[in-house]
Amino acid sequence: MLRSSPFLPVAALLAGCATTEPAGTIALANHAHASPPGSDSLNETPVDFADVTIKPVAVRQVPPVYPADLRQAGVKGVAVVDFVVGTDGRVHRASVIRATDPRLGAAARAAVEQWQFEPGKIHGRRVNTHLQVPIVFDVNEDKVPSGAAEHHRNPPAQPVFTVDQVSVPPVATFQSPPTFPDSLRARGVSGDALIEFVVVMDGTVADAKVVHATEPEFGVAARACVENWRFTPARRDGVAVNCRLKVPIVFAINR
Repeated sequence: MLRSSPFLPVAALLAGCATTEPAGTIALANHAHASPPGSDSLNETPVDFADVTIKPVAVRQVPPVYPADLRQAGVKGVAVVDFVVGTDGRVHRASVIRATDPRLGAAARAAVEQWQFEPGKIHGRRVNTHLQVPIVFDVNEDKVPSGAAEHHRNPPAQPVFTVDQVSVPPVATFQSPPTFPDSLRARGVSGDALIEFVVVMDGTVADAKVVHATEPEFGVAARACVENWRFTPARRDGVAVNCRLKVPIVFAINR
């Protein structure tokens, strides 16, 4: 799980990303080249969290991806991420100031970069707010805390079919593009991620997992966007069924 920070009221889910058996792969969209977000430059000097009259409030928290090899080996750890919540509610200048393992640090920072907030205020005016969040990775604490991110859904209880087992495959009705991680964009790094997930009978996404990512940040960003997608569900013998898919998402910096 991800434990609360003494600096910031945080409740979020830490989920494993162990891969499953191969499933059908389907191409879903032509927008795999993620559009870069706005510049992360801040017009005003950030204010310390303690000095902000109205504290930032998280409105969207993407859960970090527990590195599969560390989770399977039972490796626990913690990473402390330093960042600024801008007046736009986005996370800027995220960096890992301490981590028991570099891979946990990368996973923690990748998740934090996707978070969104109601920005902090002083006398009613929005300000850039500097804060830090410790993220604890613990394989023995997989329950979702109260108030946790709701978009990460568990596998459905009903049977799940692969693409080659259904009569009609799922059809996407809504696909938001992924957010290009600021830290990688600033370094000019391109890459890709392969996401496996289940389109359930109501057309929503469940059990989204990172199968492969050239950078941990790409895996987190790709999974976060896929979890918000919507579909016309797959059908088998005329009946809506759950269907497991794989989607490759490419992050390319347009020069």
